[in-house]
Amino acid sequence: MAYTPAGNLTTSSGLQHLIAVYYDRVALTALRKKFMFWKGVDTRTLPKKNGKTIQFYRYSQFGANTTPTSEGDVGNSLQMQSTTVPAEVSQYADFISFSDLLVDTAPDNDIVAVGADQLGYRAGLTVDTILRNEVDSVANNTNVPLLSQYFSSADVANVRHRFAGLDIRPFGDGYYKCLLHPYIAYDFIHDPSVGGFVDVVKQGGEGKNRLFQMEDRGFIARWSGVEIWESTNVHVGSGGNNNLYRVYFFGQEGLGAIDLAGRGPTRTEDQDRTKFAVNVVREMTPSIANPEGKIRAAVSYNFVFAAKVLDTNPYRIRTINAPSSLGL
Repeated sequence: MAYTPAGNLTTSSGLQHLIAVYYDRVALTALRKKFMFWKGVDTRTLPKKNGKTIQFYRYSQFGANTTPTSEGDVGNSLQMQSTTVPAEVSQYADFISFSDLLVDTAPDNDIVAVGADQLGYRAGLTVDTILRNEVDSVANNTNVPLLSQYFSSADVANVRHRFAGLDIRPFGDGYYKCLLHPYIAYDFIHDPSVGGFVDVVKQGGEGKNRLFQMEDRGFIARWSGVEIWESTNVHVGSGGNNNLYRVYFFGQEGLGAIDLAGRGPTRTEDQDRTKFAVNVVREMTPSIANPEGKIRAAVSYNFVFAAKVLDTNPYRIRTINAPSSLGL
């Protein structure tokens, strides 16, 4: 008997009842940013029932008195002076609603939970971008030029000593904070100069493990009194044929993050690990706003927040616009 192939295949046009697609019930991961600008802020809370504006103030310091006093002369009292820095909080809100039919038929195990996660990421990114935009608004006054073609360990030391030279203090842990893009972190870590990162760690300096294993867009190193972190949510500008990635440096009380008591955003840096708190309403019943009961569920966020540069004379923030040797 001659060989005969199977007469019925999965592609046979007559078998129209066959299931064409099976859906995995868990979505593949998305590309997400981390929210690292929290590293460079000083946080404050505006109590409820006190308006929308919080007012900071700072005393002006007296200079040295090098003039001897006259014997027997009481003289005149010095007059103290202060300056104020107001910041007004604003409200940010969003929601996603789900029909009853979608909830009952979507292949996701729980599409409402998926929506809550998606909205939480949007909220966390919103806060991070508000903080970044506040710094970017004064970037023309905080910019420091690169010392060479690409960002290096010397640039970190440069900013640290500029801060120290202006009596700008580090944070409570003793370090200034720096945020930079991974493309710029590459130049910092692989700086080949004498006294650069590679040269120092080869001699047994702190950070040797950073040459082999690194956190996922997280901590890079402590260098010259500066704690360095990666962030992909940085300002990217144009510099001729190259992108310019903004590097951010923060001293104590340089950038304020202000929330309304009990209404502030969740302080999360990674939505995949610590979820931004959102409101989740399930099994919604008919109401005036939903008379037919066709809206089954909704997720939302609603927070009150402000970002504010806290000092201008001098700024306690510095920025550097740097190209990447990767050519990206």
